[in-house]
Amino acid sequence: MGSDNLLNKRNILFLIILISFIGVIAFIFGYINSQQIITVKYKNVSKLTIQKIGEGSRSLEKETIYKKSGEEIKVSKGRYLLKYIGNYGYASDYQNFTVKNKPVSISLNPDYSEQRLSSILEKELENIKTVLNTKYQNIGDYSIQKGKLYKKGKWYATTLQYIGNDEFNYDTLRLVMYRKDNVWVLITDPPGIIISHQVYPDIPIDILRDLNNVQNTVFVEKYTDPNNKAYFP
Repeated sequence: MGSDNLLNKRNILFLIILISFIGVIAFIFGYINSQQIITVKYKNVSKLTIQKIGEGSRSLEKETIYKKSGEEIKVSKGRYLLKYIGNYGYASDYQNFTVKNKPVSISLNPDYSEQRLSSILEKELENIKTVLNTKYQNIGDYSIQKGKLYKKGKWYATTLQYIGNDEFNYDTLRLVMYRKDNVWVLITDPPGIIISHQVYPDIPIDILRDLNNVQNTVFVEKYTDPNNKAYFP
């Protein structure tokens, strides 16, 4: 009788130990499975941080600072916010990404800062206008807007606003140019009211989005009342 009780106690103890062991293994496995590796390679960046986004869209956990390019950091799965500060003359920006079941690798090489791009444009604008004036003989009916440079000054986009005598023409034409071997080449020929990525797949999509969002200020000013409601004659 006494030996049976001792055996039962041993069995119960064994079961407790076994269940505890299984629980520990499951916890360790679950923790390992919930972790993943992030690798960020970058240049022309002075500071880079990542923060996990909590359940609330504005809830951010403590930020982790990357100490060097290519460093591997182990994090839990979820949504993250990456922020970086560019070196002098380079842009600062942020981006969102999600960590799932595979390692995440990100490469960063920021564009020039807006100030640096504007400075380059001041030097290039006359060359750009010369190309356009040579290409289009009736360009005088349009005002060439200053436009913007993109992608380290390799791409240029602007609008042409109609200033001719046709009072019913308020078209804003859009165009994109590319600098090849220090010569500006017109990519969108002829200019269009909307520049389509399907027609010009080689133009970076972010440039097209920015360009297509530019409004015809002459039209807006003439046909917008003080309450910001558009009307037409």
